Amino acid sequence: MEKIGVRDKTIDIAKGIGIIIVVWGHIGQDFILKNEIFLFHMPLFFLLSGYFFKDKGLTFIDVFKKRIQSYIIPYFVFFIIILLCFILLYVSIGYADKIYLSPKIIIQPYGVVRALWFLLSLFEVHIGYYFIAKYIRKEWIQSSVCLLCLILSHIAFRCGISLPLYIDSSLSMMIFFHIGYLMHKYRILDSLKYSLLLLVVCVLFYIAGIIGKIEIDVMVNKIEGNLLLAFLAAFGGAYIVLYVSLLLKKYNKISFINSTLNYLGRNTLTIFSMHLLCIEVARCLFKFPLSIDATILDGIYTTVWGILGSLIIGIPIKKYILPYIRIIR
Repeated sequence: MEKIGVRDKTIDIAKGIGIIIVVWGHIGQDFILKNEIFLFHMPLFFLLSGYFFKDKGLTFIDVFKKRIQSYIIPYFVFFIIILLCFILLYVSIGYADKIYLSPKIIIQPYGVVRALWFLLSLFEVHIGYYFIAKYIRKEWIQSSVCLLCLILSHIAFRCGISLPLYIDSSLSMMIFFHIGYLMHKYRILDSLKYSLLLLVVCVLFYIAGIIGKIEIDVMVNKIEGNLLLAFLAAFGGAYIVLYVSLLLKKYNKISFINSTLNYLGRNTLTIFSMHLLCIEVARCLFKFPLSIDATILDGIYTTVWGILGSLIIGIPIKKYILPYIRIIR
């Protein structure tokens, strides 16, 4: 395990793999492997976020300030910049009449800013889990509460109830955040032998989810099919990515692959926020095909462009704008 103060390369590699999967999954409706990706890609990121949860010893005010800075400020900064770029793009190509902006877009982002929902949900999960970890000492009770959150969220979905600000989605992801925290605490990834045994089980879970036609879309709190199987398949897919990352860190001799995935992993927030805008730019200016007409090769081009474009536009924002915005001190 990495020393305190040093980034865990396994997790960065997992984030790098995860963000590539996310961009591919957002190429379009019903594109190749979309359902298989949606089965686990968001649970993976919530699990990875929980892996480094360390807020339990802080006061609520400190946690609140910290997470406002981590998620809410980037949310609004990226929201404004992406929306301005989108408007400029559509006006410049004569699509001004196709721009539709509703006031609700601020708290329920759609279109090229819809990926920003993840930042709102991460904020809610961090705050919610802080209270669970701080005030419930027994881990089995913590686990039970997180599972109850998942069940309540699923009941809301089945009843057609949609909570504001993605609260229902956040409730469903609390258990994966908790699992990430426990995996770090008990060093689950330290032993390849035991990790391999868990991998075999997780592969079976994931395959069962695909065969069972489980459909998951965390943003809209959608879980179609058996809830238990959906949970196991989502965890299974997330763990497969973690195990592949562990193998790459330990045995991969091609440093370019690891360094690239590490770099992407350190910039997932930027890519996550910007990639939908970059894909839209590619389709409007460079005539990249819509998903209905796209081939696998088109998907690769679009994914690479979405990632590179996000880094080109987003890294200056991350480096020169976000560090200087300190609304709460």
